[in-house]
Amino acid sequence: MDGDEAAKADALKHGKGAMKKVLNQIAQNLRAAHRRSFKLKAKS
Repeated sequence: MDGDEAAKADALKHGKGAMKKVLNQIAQNLRAAHRRSFKLKAKS
């Protein structure tokens, strides 16, 4: 595997990590929004 291949593999690995981070963030936001709407429903 030459340097170019290694760089590509590294970029792919990094991309996956970034994607996972973004997905986790979205999931957290959805859970928080769900909790808020649940609280609002409970109040009314």
